[in-house]
Amino acid sequence: MEDIKDMSAGQDNSYVLSKNGTAYVTGCHGRRQCRMCGCSSNTYAPMTVMSNVQSVSMGSSHGLVLTENGTLLAIGTNQYGELGDGTLIRRNHYHGYGHMASNVRTAFAGSSRSFYVTNDGKTYGVGRLDRSISMPYSSPVELLPGVQVKKIVDGLKFTLFLT
Repeated sequence: MEDIKDMSAGQDNSYVLSKNGTAYVTGCHGRRQCRMCGCSSNTYAPMTVMSNVQSVSMGSSHGLVLTENGTLLAIGTNQYGELGDGTLIRRNHYHGYGHMASNVRTAFAGSSRSFYVTNDGKTYGVGRLDRSISMPYSSPVELLPGVQVKKIVDGLKFTLFLT
């Protein structure tokens, strides 16, 4: 592939974003059904996800696509509510991200959680935000009120916020 703008790798899948705004997915690696495209075979060659994409982020078992108009779309297992739609239902097709599916500036898919920052500077998280409780957050929760977050990185157990 040429003219690559960005890439993001998860546990079984990877995103590639071209400079013209087309997002691609690769991966699956032996799973019976791909989490990101619903196909029944490995996708070693990049498959087109959609066009008019601003950024992509791949988590362990879910993916986030931020469109050029600020709409956040999600796909994946949703085991911990990381898709932010208020459920724990697996999604094999991209869908709007809960009640805050627009006005998003940046988004990040973590291991079992997701984060996004809106154009008005609010930061939200969803999924397994606190390992000490058994119930995940399947609807977005505002984090760090009043703090402007520039970047978010997430590991298996910890999350860092650059302010």
